[in-house]
Amino acid sequence: YTILLTVLFFTGFVQWGEECRERAVDIRLVTGGFAAFTLLIIVGLLISQFRHGLTVAKPVPMPSLIRMPLFLHKLIFTADSDPDYTLNIHIPRYLENPWNAIRCFSYALLSVSAFT
Repeated sequence: YTILLTVLFFTGFVQWGEECRERAVDIRLVTGGFAAFTLLIIVGLLISQFRHGLTVAKPVPMPSLIRMPLFLHKLIFTADSDPDYTLNIHIPRYLENPWNAIRCFSYALLSVSAFT
């Protein structure tokens, strides 16, 4: 599937990038359709992982300039966070792999560029 999408991308966007022939436009639309369909499936998977609690906490250190009052700290930060203002952001397990995150981003960009 990835090879097919790559061939369609290079044919529609690289080889015939500036052409407005009907065939080139059709290939771009098919490529965008495949990318949008795949992105919808991935978004469904991400929503499912959020609902079932299949997330991973990633610690993000907060700069010292953005210190919060103590009552906000207790509302936002988890109990296991460090006192040096580390925020735990929960992301789905699918996006823990950077290649999957880049794949989602590229499908979104490909869909936007195909339909604009």
